[in-house]
Amino acid sequence: MKCLMKMHAKDNNGVLFYETICSFREQRHTFIEAVPLPFEQFQDAPAYFRVSLLLDLSTKISIIQLMIGINHGL
Repeated sequence: MKCLMKMHAKDNNGVLFYETICSFREQRHTFIEAVPLPFEQFQDAPAYFRVSLLLDLSTKISIIQLMIGINHGL
């Protein structure tokens, strides 16, 4: 990972790593992807992930609240 980061830093790029986990026949396989981004976009990447996680979390919370309301007859 460090070598990829250094290699792309020479071109004024950052590297975004993400992990995909797949399960095949009871065995877990992990794929790590490396995506080079222009440094300006790379600096903004944490904000995009933060917003995405917060939106996902708020959706799940609203679904749970709805389920609790249904179970309590509200």
